[in-house]
Amino acid sequence: MDSIIQTVHDHGERIALLEKSDEKTRLEITSINEKLGTVERSQHKIESTLHDVSRETRSVIRDSQDMTRGLFKSQELVISQLATAFENEAGRQHKETTLNVEVQDKQRDRVWAAFGKWSAIIVPTLGGIATIIGYFYK
Repeated sequence: MDSIIQTVHDHGERIALLEKSDEKTRLEITSINEKLGTVERSQHKIESTLHDVSRETRSVIRDSQDMTRGLFKSQELVISQLATAFENEAGRQHKETTLNVEVQDKQRDRVWAAFGKWSAIIVPTLGGIATIIGYFYK
């Protein structure tokens, strides 16, 4: 009978140890669950932050694309204006060259006209002087 009592007592001690072990396991599971809850809340915060950052990044990309398009349009406008300016300058230089040639032609015409006028006066005058000198020598 002592052995039965001893066996029951041993079983009681094992049951008590198992209950303590179960309680310890429950506390560990509760601690693990709390830690998992903290990790899940952190994950939600991280997901929210990533979503916000992603939205801001897309906004920055759109803004930079708009600015790039604006720069390209500005460059096209500047190139167009430069091309027009070069064409205008080439046209101005051509007109200036043409005008210079016309001015030189008119100056030559005036010189020849003046020469013609003076020669019209000088030649008959010289002819008259020669005639007068010829009368004196006769």
